[in-house]
Amino acid sequence: MKKFRLTGIIAALILVTFSGLISTQNQVDAAKRPTFFVRKVTRLYTSEGKLISNRALGPYTNWAVGKLGFIDGAEYAQVATNEYAFISDGQISNDPNVEVQITNYKPDINKINDYIVKYVNAIHAANGTQPVHGSTELINYANQRAAQQTNGQLSHSTATREMSENLSSSGYDYLLHWGYVHSDRDVAYYLLKGWYDETYNMGSYLGTRGHFGHRAAIIYSGPTVAVGMSNDASSFVADWAPGNDFMNLYNYTGTSPNTKFVSKDSVR
Repeated sequence: MKKFRLTGIIAALILVTFSGLISTQNQVDAAKRPTFFVRKVTRLYTSEGKLISNRALGPYTNWAVGKLGFIDGAEYAQVATNEYAFISDGQISNDPNVEVQITNYKPDINKINDYIVKYVNAIHAANGTQPVHGSTELINYANQRAAQQTNGQLSHSTATREMSENLSSSGYDYLLHWGYVHSDRDVAYYLLKGWYDETYNMGSYLGTRGHFGHRAAIIYSGPTVAVGMSNDASSFVADWAPGNDFMNLYNYTGTSPNTKFVSKDSVR
């Protein structure tokens, strides 16, 4: 395995003239200099597009940007003298042309699951259903299910257990890139709210049987529940016993079933 010497945060940058394959460039006003945030080890390149083999940006670091431009058609940010990173490998902030919220939040799937259990229990208490708990083993399975959802395609067909399951294309990349979450509690609430809300239910349209299936899977889940995540997707898996109450909600064809959600502040 190759080892990279991770560079530290840059205090100042020497702005250099672009050359080689750079086709366009923008000089950056020092008073409005963008920053570039990365969450993983990020490779660096020269202005000619050549990989720098002995240096990389460390994960969860923020970098001042000298110039923004293109190398061989791909957009790069200059983070040091003749050192450039793909814009797509991180996030730009303080750029008037890029409206992206930056967060240095680093997800912890175990803590996310702690909040999932708390929120599901709050939802269950509001709807008169039994409390739930989590398990490390089920988190591992949920992570596996999330990882099996690729290229924006969600499918229950690869499940290997007879469990209740909700899937979402809101994985780490989507949630972190667009700045919707800043904590493990945010992630848990965002995912559960999305499944409960059913706005983007891919299985059925409002007013048809099955539209509130994700909501039913949350309210009548347990006793064991877990959420798993990958860069591309999220999954909610749970034990279940599809009794009359579950089926009544699943088969409901109206627009406003008599169920209750909870506020974000109901869990701390």
